[in-house]
This record gives sequence, C-alpha cells and structure tokens, in this order.
Amino acid sequence: MKKNPWYDYAIEDYKTIHTTKGKQLIKTVLFHAQQFIEKSIKGIIYDNKKIPAKTHDLVILAKKAEIDLSTFCLTTEELQFLNSVYIETRYPPDLGLLPNGEPSEKDEKYAIQIAEKFYKYMKDKF
Repeated sequence: MKKNPWYDYAIEDYKTIHTTKGKQLIKTVLFHAQQFIEKSIKGIIYDNKKIPAKTHDLVILAKKAEIDLSTFCLTTEELQFLNSVYIETRYPPDLGLLPNGEPSEKDEKYAIQIAEKFYKYMKDKF
C-alpha cells in the first residue's frame, strides 16, 4: 500500500504543538491542533481512496470521511471548537474574527487535550 502523505504532514503539526505548548505561543498551538486533526481526517479520506475536500471545516471533513460522529473519539463540540480557532487565530482580535476574543491558556490546554485524545485514537496510522 502506498504511504499516506497526509499522516506525515499531520504528525509534523502534532510535533509542533508539543514544541510550542506552554511558551506563550497559544495561537500557534491552536492553529497546529486544528491542522493536526484536519490533515489526519484527510488521511482517513485518502485511505478510503477518495480525494479530500478542499475545506478546513472538521465537521464537514469527518462526514466526508464517513465518520460516525456519535461514536467517534472526538465530539462535534470539540471539532467545532477547533474550527472556531483555526483561521481566526491567525489575525488580530480587534478585527472581530475571534469567537471569544484573544485565545487563552485554557483554550490552549483544551486544544492540546483534543489533539492528545485524537493522537491516541490514530496512533497506529502514524
């Protein structure tokens, strides 16, 4: 079976989370947590011999990967949280793009928790 390039890219994001966490790089951690999940789900789609959709929305991607969200390791709320901090963390909060203002350490810890749970679920793929 051909190696899945999506997982290589995903694991790079996972490693970035761990090299930047706790270093006051909250927006970077949030961005890479979302990217880790996104690229991993696109890897699942690729494993199913389909072309991943050109979207960053994790809920849409999970559905395209035919993941049953009622039994999946991540909740819809967790996926939506990462959706809410993805692009928005790349721009200043005074532009009104962040859902709850500047991301906090609590947001960082939550994103890491989500990424860790997902990594444990997917670890045999990496």
